[in-house]
Amino acid sequence: SSETMFVGTAIFENVGGSRKVSSISQSFKNNKLTKKVVSMSGIHVVEMHTKDELHQYLPSQKLIKIRNTAKPSFPTLFFGDSSNILKYYSLKVITEESVIAGLPTNGYELSPKDNLRWGVKFWVDKDSGLLLKIEYINPNGVAVKRDYFVDIIINPNEKIDLKNPFPDSKTWRSLYISRFNKNQPNQLSIEPVLGFKLVSCFDTKFNQIENTRFEKNHCMFSDGVATISLVSFSNQRPDVYFAKKLLTRGCSSYKSGLISNRSVSTFGCVPKQTIQYFFNNSIVE
Repeated sequence: SSETMFVGTAIFENVGGSRKVSSISQSFKNNKLTKKVVSMSGIHVVEMHTKDELHQYLPSQKLIKIRNTAKPSFPTLFFGDSSNILKYYSLKVITEESVIAGLPTNGYELSPKDNLRWGVKFWVDKDSGLLLKIEYINPNGVAVKRDYFVDIIINPNEKIDLKNPFPDSKTWRSLYISRFNKNQPNQLSIEPVLGFKLVSCFDTKFNQIENTRFEKNHCMFSDGVATISLVSFSNQRPDVYFAKKLLTRGCSSYKSGLISNRSVSTFGCVPKQTIQYFFNNSIVE
């Protein structure tokens, strides 16, 4: 199902936060599985995902942002090592019939065995197994985030258009925002919170993209479903851009502060206490 070809429109809702609409298409381009995401709300942005690389076209700025991004985007659910998911979640079938984007689905629910992660409900197309909808559920049973298709054609007869929509983009500025780094930061814990294990690290400019140097290190951890990011300066000077705070909005929680005089920020679609534990345990003195 991860290599299924499709064209559709999806909505991304972070309850209490943002709501975005995007057109998503996926097919093979030059023998590489490629996903094209076109924003239909807010600033016009076109994203081209190919394996680990993301090219983000911003026509209003005549700018291309290029990232080595390790985390796949919707409609991909699992990330990192998925072999231990049932250590931390219980799986059950949702028996109630659901039709999503006009297609019959099979529904499933992953219920956390602790309070460190949200519950997850997801629905896949009965024929192809393609993910059509996902909801993140808080302990009160309320959805705090949902991503879903409102229309979709799976394996269409017509060829899917994955062309670069901006022929003049060869003259645009290109900014490399991140690049993979096999050397994880010193003193980094491999599993700061139970089940959330290190997947990969990359150097990033993060919020200082105009700088020529990659000033920060970004590492991603996952329990196979949820993902937590850790961003820290590659040197020891504190980051004046991040005040010490702990926030939650919708499914997303965020914590920033200083650890050994190094500015560290952690964030992810997990409960607030998980981010606090993660922040406290991410760096081994």
